[in-house]
Amino acid sequence: MSDEQRLLDAMLKQYETVRAESIAAIGNRLTVMNFTFAALSVMTAGLLTRQVSDALAGVIAIVFVPQFGKAGLLVWLGEHERSQRAGRYLRDLEVRICAAVGQDTLGWETWLERQPAPTGRESSLHMRYPYIAVVVLLVGVGWAGEALGVYLLAHATSHRPGSPWSIVIPVAAGAACLLVEGCFLRFFSGRWRAIR
Repeated sequence: MSDEQRLLDAMLKQYETVRAESIAAIGNRLTVMNFTFAALSVMTAGLLTRQVSDALAGVIAIVFVPQFGKAGLLVWLGEHERSQRAGRYLRDLEVRICAAVGQDTLGWETWLERQPAPTGRESSLHMRYPYIAVVVLLVGVGWAGEALGVYLLAHATSHRPGSPWSIVIPVAAGAACLLVEGCFLRFFSGRWRAIR
């Protein structure tokens, strides 16, 4: 066997391995989403059919529901980054394999990269809408949990009319939620742009 053939065999084996990693990352993203959606559904249902006080349920809704959604979204983003990294490597490997063979024999990742995006941008965003849907859904569930939590805190403190706490606690909780969400969205959008 010639050195060129051994090199080609090694590149093809590497291509198979990296392709498998890319496919595993896609499967992992689906698994993360399934578990995150299920857990958030159970948490939200538990809060709505609770046996605890409104104040405790409000704190749980503000702290745990959105944070669990964010954790799931960050794990999903890590798997998305993993598949993007594999795709970029596969594009480079396709070029090297095609050069070694002397013809275009592999080209899926290269073809995907060259496809025009629906918005006319230079590179393709072939999975743009499902990705946006995942982000909106998980962030939205977190916001719904925070809104429910602020409502429950307002309801828990409304039994004392005229008390400053009946206004201060829900307003402070709402302001804290806005601050945390703003910081998270800034962080997440920076990571998202860095991956793409």
